[in-house]
Amino acid sequence: MRWTIFIDGEVFEIEIGAEGRASVNQQPYEVDLKAVGGQYSLLIDHRSYEVHVSESVGDACCVTVEGQPFQARLQRGARANGRAQLGPPDDYVPSRRARTPSTSVEMRAPLPGLLIELHVSEGDNVEEEDVVAILESMKMNLELRAPHGGAVRELRVLPGRRVSQDEVLAIIDPNGGSHCDGAD
Repeated sequence: MRWTIFIDGEVFEIEIGAEGRASVNQQPYEVDLKAVGGQYSLLIDHRSYEVHVSESVGDACCVTVEGQPFQARLQRGARANGRAQLGPPDDYVPSRRARTPSTSVEMRAPLPGLLIELHVSEGDNVEEEDVVAILESMKMNLELRAPHGGAVRELRVLPGRRVSQDEVLAIIDPNGGSHCDGAD
């Protein structure tokens, strides 16, 4: 299955294959996607992402990845003469990419496992991509990283505790932010 997705002025050609394989602009990845109560847990090359897709209008929707919103347009089977059409739809207007969400974000366990380390305490400030915790799952140690900069408002688990998939581990308050409507 092939898709063309337009996000903030960039074009992504996505091909979904069998057995956890996908490619983005012909770059191969191992992927796993699970729907979890209105959100998605996405694993790309053993790195987890929390994804939420808002209600769509036609082929447009707001996709929030790790608390960062993006305006997206989707075309399925956008092909002509066997080649992908790389231009966006005529009415496509890219939105401004937001750096942080306007509300708190819950960091959730992407898989069941054992929380082996916490690298933060409540009240600590974190930068986007800082390691917040280490989760051992399926004989792998997964670094769980801050989806955006902000303050750790709450930690809900301590090291040494088994957690279930989608369990809230921490809540991070943003340092300001905006949302998907692209307003400046």
